[in-house]
Amino acid sequence: MKTLLAIMYLSGNTGAPVNAMNNIEINKFVYNEIINLNNIQLTKSEINLYYLNDLEEVTQDIIKEEILAEVFFNNPDEGVLSDVFDSAIIDNPDGWKWMGYSWIMPKLNEPPKTYNIKLSPSSSESREKFKGMLKFQVVLENTGEEGTKPPVDEEIDIELSTHNIIIKKDETVEVLIENYDDLKNIELTTNKSELVSYSVNSKGLITIKGKELGKGILSISADNAKKEEKIYFDVVDKEAEQAQKVSDIISKTQDLGTISETTLKNDSELLQKIIDKNSLTFSDADLIRQNTIIKNKKYNSLVLVAKENQKELEGSIEVIFKTKLDNLNVNQISKKVRVEAYATTYWDSTEMVFQYKPVLGVNEFKESYEYINLNTKGYAWDNKNGNIHGNETNGKSFSNKISTSSIGKEWSGEQDIWSTSYSNVNWMKTLGVYQHRVVNNIIEIKLKVSAGAFASGWNAYWAKSEAKIWADSLEFIAKNK
Repeated sequence: MKTLLAIMYLSGNTGAPVNAMNNIEINKFVYNEIINLNNIQLTKSEINLYYLNDLEEVTQDIIKEEILAEVFFNNPDEGVLSDVFDSAIIDNPDGWKWMGYSWIMPKLNEPPKTYNIKLSPSSSESREKFKGMLKFQVVLENTGEEGTKPPVDEEIDIELSTHNIIIKKDETVEVLIENYDDLKNIELTTNKSELVSYSVNSKGLITIKGKELGKGILSISADNAKKEEKIYFDVVDKEAEQAQKVSDIISKTQDLGTISETTLKNDSELLQKIIDKNSLTFSDADLIRQNTIIKNKKYNSLVLVAKENQKELEGSIEVIFKTKLDNLNVNQISKKVRVEAYATTYWDSTEMVFQYKPVLGVNEFKESYEYINLNTKGYAWDNKNGNIHGNETNGKSFSNKISTSSIGKEWSGEQDIWSTSYSNVNWMKTLGVYQHRVVNNIIEIKLKVSAGAFASGWNAYWAKSEAKIWADSLEFIAKNK
């Protein structure tokens, strides 16, 4: 059995003490500032408490001492652990709050179980040097040859739940209580363990703060208990079993920064940005990943909610951010339309449709974004003016601002991108237009280019025109909020 000698030190010793059995050097650190336990990240410790079976009595204090000692030895680089051990185990054990385990010796040869243990200063003395909460994970077992020592008293092994309160036993005891009514209506306070009694003859109801918990529990040795008129009871700690609030872990919620549309699609990436923003320890980050989900996602906020059917976290928080939607490069080019007219009128046109699917749906997109800038290029030519807009390989640039509120389920009316015309005895025209609509939660934009010409039969000249259009990109303009 490891002893406290492994971590004690002499103030006059100039060298660091060494535990000969474990060959581990223990360094004593001196701190002028309060130690923030939230910043300590510890590796998981696997602990076999079988060697404690040789003791006549295994108390809570012994189990706490052994667990913290093992964690200390498994994390030699965390020098502040020696200070925590000195305070929580040796100097001021009553000034610390332990949570996450019942402090009962594991049953002999039962499968190992994993526990998330939390340790925080609870007295003014301990808070002078420490703040926050030390969190670590342990795997406990009591594995050895059967028959060497009988297991501890297992007569009371219960777990009861009522509403959001989970009550587990902290220590099994058997006592004689003369007056059951004195304990029947006891209340649990936030930071104090109280007695909750269980009547083996099922006569009474147990009440916690006015809520009926249940009838008395028949124990394994109910017959003997009845004969001796004994009452079994457990020591329980309400606070140790209460779920943490999400808001207690995630405090920085107002400015997550600017995120991309790719990140907005991926809940895992969003969750990681929240974790990084709050500089969470490994254990807290894992707690958030395993026990929360993202709901009510918008382009500027989301709600992080504790999952149902878990007991680690409760509540929810809203997280604020900005989304930067990158320009959507369309890169589509229409065919060239061309007409030649003599003593008649000709028109030719072509159109193309491209789509944009908002990651959070059209309605949410319209709530957050006010305009779409439609960026296009156009080429126009006629045989009177020559190249009017650009040329066949590089047209003139145009930008049209589309109000998102105007986008509906039906095609909008045609809206001009450009128009050119020459008019005399003959005339030539070109035209570029766009329309938009929503179909199946997708925004569709249609581009159409036309060329027309007319030549009178009273002259000897042909009328000719041609045009082409490029769909360049979409630019998204957010609302000012």
